[in-house]
Amino acid sequence: MGLGLGAVQEVADLSLGKMLDQNKNRGEYLPYLANVNVRWGSFDLSSLREMRFESHERTRYGLQFGDIVMCEGGEPGRCALWKDVDFPVLVPSLQVMAQFVRVAWPLRQQIQKLLQQNAGLRRARDLLLPRLISGGLAV
Repeated sequence: MGLGLGAVQEVADLSLGKMLDQNKNRGEYLPYLANVNVRWGSFDLSSLREMRFESHERTRYGLQFGDIVMCEGGEPGRCALWKDVDFPVLVPSLQVMAQFVRVAWPLRQQIQKLLQQNAGLRRARDLLLPRLISGGLAV
């Protein structure tokens, strides 16, 4: 089985959420998920806001089992899987898993190395910036 690059739209249906607009929105007040309700891997449903939805919009904007909700604002990319019941998971063969590890492991190592380098650069910046601003360090 080979690997290839493709667009997300080839394997998933993408949809933007409804925009909050008190002057344009009509219908019944219903709870909705805002960026603050989407956590990394879960949802905080304790403080849902409400917005007007017309009956035909419920299907379009309602969540279905297995939907992935991803933030565009706040922390872009923060996402969670909507799962109101357990669902079956496809389990790849050992051959596919091994191929994934061969491709993903070097990428994971590079990510860790870059995170360490970024931390070092942040420390250097935090040490040098006050000296630069105060004139204690010549440019």
